[in-house]
Amino acid sequence: MTQEERTLLHIDLSERIPYDIVLKVKGLVTSNEEFGDAYLDTVSWYEEVSVRDGSRVSYDIADVRPYLRPISSMTEDEKEELRDTYDWIYSEYPWDDEDEDEEDVGCHPQPSTETYDWYNRKMFDYRGLIPMGLALEAPEGMYNNKKKDKKERMDKECISICEVLNRLPDVTTYESCSGHGKEPFNVWFRCDNIDTLSRLGRAVSKNYSDGNWEIVLDSTDTKPRGCFWLRSKSVLPNDVLLRSLEKLEENILYWFKNEFDEYFTNASEGSAFCEPSLEE
Repeated sequence: MTQEERTLLHIDLSERIPYDIVLKVKGLVTSNEEFGDAYLDTVSWYEEVSVRDGSRVSYDIADVRPYLRPISSMTEDEKEELRDTYDWIYSEYPWDDEDEDEEDVGCHPQPSTETYDWYNRKMFDYRGLIPMGLALEAPEGMYNNKKKDKKERMDKECISICEVLNRLPDVTTYESCSGHGKEPFNVWFRCDNIDTLSRLGRAVSKNYSDGNWEIVLDSTDTKPRGCFWLRSKSVLPNDVLLRSLEKLEENILYWFKNEFDEYFTNASEGSAFCEPSLEE
């Protein structure tokens, strides 16, 4: 694979990270076959790819191939959707001399940011990676049937705690992994509410919990750049993990009771968050 091809694949994968793109990976550690399928997790700036398989193994970008849909597979309904994403720019010259629609005469369709986002979300190969051998043609229905509940794709151990977290003010989870008995339990989430973070910090504090959990500020190579990471401090046996998760959920809900509103409201006004003074 040439450097130009690596760069092209890197760009394409990076733009599809939010949309659950499936990859065929050579040497996938969680597969018994030479190649295995997995959802894309992240792509680093140095062209290494990680997948959501519970491991922390990275793969060289040359060893992965995304499943994409050929443009020729686009349905009529999808063509209408695509048309709606275009910006129509007025010009004194008609964009199609044979168009008898007076409203369109003099208007030229221009792809917008929404257009490319639509292509990425629908997994269409608009860069021509399939004929270049940089992508594989997706089996029929691989992405058209993505409407199924995301819970079916989650580790079952993660479902309940993610539901609890997403009920909290300004919290959105976007990735999770049970660790599969090999790695710590992890949930990645976004939150810009300091009061919420203060209560979560109390819920995982070793002074108020079983001490198995921590929240870490993380920064990634892909969007969102800054996020928080709820994780177990070690790999826990499954029975211990389930009991600890149950206690953690109860603890989180406890500290979000109304009776603690006065204590946690405007937590950012504490001295640790005060603006520095220029006075002597």
